[in-house]
Amino acid sequence: MRSETLTGSERVSVKKLSTYGGEGCAEVWYPQSAEEFADALCAIGRMGKEPYILGGGSNTLICGDGAPIVCTRRMRSLCFDSDRVLFEAGATISQLMTEARKRGFGGMEFLEGVPATLGGALRMNAGAFGFEMSDFAICTRILTKNGQILLKPARSFPYRQGETDAILGGELKLFRMRPEESLSRREEFLARRRAKQPRQPSLGSVFKNIRLTQEEAREFGVERLEQIGAIRMPKNREVSDGSSSRDDVEFRIPAGKLVDMCGLKGTVRGGAQISPMHANFIVNLGRGTAEDYLSLVRLAENAVFDRFGLKLEREFALLGRTDG
Repeated sequence: MRSETLTGSERVSVKKLSTYGGEGCAEVWYPQSAEEFADALCAIGRMGKEPYILGGGSNTLICGDGAPIVCTRRMRSLCFDSDRVLFEAGATISQLMTEARKRGFGGMEFLEGVPATLGGALRMNAGAFGFEMSDFAICTRILTKNGQILLKPARSFPYRQGETDAILGGELKLFRMRPEESLSRREEFLARRRAKQPRQPSLGSVFKNIRLTQEEAREFGVERLEQIGAIRMPKNREVSDGSSSRDDVEFRIPAGKLVDMCGLKGTVRGGAQISPMHANFIVNLGRGTAEDYLSLVRLAENAVFDRFGLKLEREFALLGRTDG
């Protein structure tokens, strides 16, 4: 071990690890560098266990009997070189934008207000208001399964699917922007969030918005899709030579609208509730457990499938058990 902080783990309350909260404790390692990160994974591997890598916990539901966690929250360094930023995985969106504005840069205001780390945001290709994390990523510093630290060029990731390797950090490109302009954009996006999203503890969106190809849309019925609020959008698709074409379209259906149309807004299970404000959020009313959350997830999945024949895909990560 290179650091005394990795001679063992800390027992940490789930309430401090996940933005939803919950019950129980988890075994957590807190590396402060890439080398300590690798050491932590080795230490857990020697115990015959599979680690889970956690950032801000803004999209992870944790059950108390979960796998040991390697948390990146103490890996927070940022290094600016003009419009380029080298970051460690545990640096937060808020930290990045505060420092960027001091230097006359901006661009990622669309994620402000989201309690996520940069590594976590890249892991899921977080996005909002028409922007995505992959729009700004240049390269990612990863830890391979055999313990090598490599730089991996960024690419255009699919919807809510980002880097799959263990993320140590990476490089982002920002845009020249006056601080007052960046702050104005920040307030605009925060106001839009406050107007539509609940303030109680949650994991953000529960389900990914459904995307159907033209063929799938025809099978479902285009008129029926339009009746339930589907949006016709141009779709980027890869072709054999690696280029892309926008001559295809897809239909996007807001998952929250489907849950709402099933009459589930406001439904309570234990200490959790499908938000009356936005049906794609499950909030903790104060003493919500992971099982309360999952009970509502299953209720919504079954109701939407029974009524519309559509399968919802979960956006949050589940740590600690296999849910049927």
